[in-house]
Amino acid sequence: MSEWKEIEVIGISAIEKCVAEFQVWEIETVPTGKFKVKIFENKRGSYKGFANVAVIVDASPEFGVGSGNTIEMALENTIKNFVKDLTNKKSTKGEELTDEDFAWADPNDF
Repeated sequence: MSEWKEIEVIGISAIEKCVAEFQVWEIETVPTGKFKVKIFENKRGSYKGFANVAVIVDASPEFGVGSGNTIEMALENTIKNFVKDLTNKKSTKGEELTDEDFAWADPNDF
């Protein structure tokens, strides 16, 4: 077990470690042509991914989020969930998506 996983501090409910960051290119729809995904490991050894871009659905941002037992599984699941939201938005809107159809995470988080 990694030493960081053994840290216990009263009042702290969880510690997660950022273990990877990926740049993902999607040049057809995403305004910048790319987005980032960060993968975090928790103390139990499972992984969660978070995209820095969201699709606006019903006036709320739906950020790509995924999980898995490995970094690669979490990355794939995160990308698939984002693409699913993107595809749903495109079919619902019935026209090209614009910058207003997306929201971005705070740059300081990425």
